[in-house]
Amino acid sequence: MRNFICLLMFTCISSLFIGNSYAKSFSSPDGIKSVPTASATSSRDTVCAGEIIDITITLTGTGPWIVTGTETVNGGTPNIFYDTITSPFTFQARPDPGNNVYNITDITDMGTGETNTGNVGGGDSINVFCHSLPHATGSITQGSVCLGQPIDININLTGTGPWIVNGTDSVTGGSLNYYSDTTPVASFSFQAIPDAGNNIYKIISIKDLATGCENIGNTGGNSFLSISVGPLPDLSISGSHSYSLCTGEQASLVFHFTNGVAPYTVQYSDESSITHTLVFGHDSTITLQYTEAGLHSFDFLTVADSHNCSKLVNFNTEITVYSIPQVSLADFSPLCDTIEKMMLSGGIPEGGMYSGRGVYSGYFYPAIAGGPGNYSITYTVQNGPCSDAKTKTMTVNLCRNLSISENENVVMQLYPNPSDGIFTLDLNNISGLAELQILNVEGQAVYAEMITGQLSYNKQIDMYGLTKGIYFIKVTGEHYTVTQKLIIK
Repeated sequence: MRNFICLLMFTCISSLFIGNSYAKSFSSPDGIKSVPTASATSSRDTVCAGEIIDITITLTGTGPWIVTGTETVNGGTPNIFYDTITSPFTFQARPDPGNNVYNITDITDMGTGETNTGNVGGGDSINVFCHSLPHATGSITQGSVCLGQPIDININLTGTGPWIVNGTDSVTGGSLNYYSDTTPVASFSFQAIPDAGNNIYKIISIKDLATGCENIGNTGGNSFLSISVGPLPDLSISGSHSYSLCTGEQASLVFHFTNGVAPYTVQYSDESSITHTLVFGHDSTITLQYTEAGLHSFDFLTVADSHNCSKLVNFNTEITVYSIPQVSLADFSPLCDTIEKMMLSGGIPEGGMYSGRGVYSGYFYPAIAGGPGNYSITYTVQNGPCSDAKTKTMTVNLCRNLSISENENVVMQLYPNPSDGIFTLDLNNISGLAELQILNVEGQAVYAEMITGQLSYNKQIDMYGLTKGIYFIKVTGEHYTVTQKLIIK
């Protein structure tokens, strides 16, 4: 029977279903005691592909016996086997998927020389049915997806069902995720959301609940499904979130792209909530320039690559464009040095600032400027960061009259000058009522005193603690004005 054993060994794919033991008896016809007979039993009459059964043969006579038999699968061509055995004798067989029939056709008892041909226990046979193992094949509908998008995985099963399906999914280099489910149908689909990297989906076992047969470690030939997912494209923007520009000036935004495949499409909305599209083949710098004043905003929304994979962009910038003022300044009329102050005007547009020597709070002070001479006065208009200015000359003339003639007789002395705020004031040739003032550079009085009926005045004035800077000592009488600079250090 050793040849028979070799003929019976085979492999098929399915799950295990253990059936009941099945036995048939073979004996010689009644009354012919010298003819050898055989009886046989099998350990099971139903198995799953790949499983082994035990077939035991018991013979009558003296022995040993030469036994010839056949194995037939699904009504096909019988395989013939023979061997010399003793009784009882057990051999193993691995049935093929389908109905397996085992027959003993001839027995020769070598001890008696008797032969039984064509009759083994009345011609009965051993029948064993083998179930195929369930198989799975799968497919992924999408060829490529973006990170975060679902895929459809389709599974087809063989067998009767329902089935218990166990599988795993993993990302290259990562740990396995296990799942299990029972499905009553042979074809089903489910969704999965792949991670970045190479995603592997595999069915590791299938059990057909109708047959009890289980296939472990096989998904249609031990294959697996895989899909590779790259990271989403990303965009970083270098630049300010807020710009203040003058008309004609420029602002720049630098675009840096990572991941994804060029070209990249960037969408943004403007201050009118209109969506615009920009296309870049690589990192780029865009320059923003405006010729008209106004408020402009950019809210960058998404970046997408050539595979239509997109990601939200979190960047916005606001650009305020100011017009540059167009300033004009009328010529100034000459002044006498006897005038205390004059309000400045002639600058267009209104709202600007006058500056220059002797100018404070929109007034020009000839005495503070330095008396007779020519002085530059500038008118500046500011609009946000933008400005324009014009400069004209103010002429201060020396004006002579009776009052001024008397003024020449008044003598003023200050000492020490510069001082720390404590100084002596000496006046000579003054008459009548006069006013003494100490003025800061803005023309504001920080000290005042009336002088009456004196031809001379000598006094130490204590202004210690006064803010460092330039001040003016001014004495005004009925027909004269005398001014001298005081420096506090």
